Amino acid sequence: AAAEVGQTCVVIWRGEVTAVPFERQRTAFDEVMGAHPDGAAFLCLVERTAKAPGDELRRASLKMILNHVDRVRCVACVIEGDGFVASINRSALSAMMLLAGPQKTPFAVFAKTGEAAIWMRRYLDIGSTDGFISAVEHVRSYLI
Repeated sequence: AAAEVGQTCVVIWRGEVTAVPFERQRTAFDEVMGAHPDGAAFLCLVERTAKAPGDELRRASLKMILNHVDRVRCVACVIEGDGFVASINRSALSAMMLLAGPQKTPFAVFAKTGEAAIWMRRYLDIGSTDGFISAVEHVRSYLI
């Protein structure tokens, strides 16, 4: 699922990460960035059932952000779940951003949407934290 919530492109991953939904993500992100000349944020929520993307799509995701790097206010990734696998996925995502080199764009990985929302408030007005979380959950409700 991909949607615009205020000045934020919200993407929710469930199941396998493949080229077709990735293109939906990229298109949604480009549209949100185009709609907000003063900048926008990106929130990627990865559910427990999501499978990690292959190397090609990981690189494409990084390129998607870098294409708008001068106007991306922040990037927050929520990797849901507890335990070893979720921790490894959070670490892998952080390492991917480190390998990209120094960036102007604030980037962080979280376990819960609420944590991400509180952090995002430093970089743009998302309204109330509870309202933002509710909007993200509304987007999630459209997934089958």
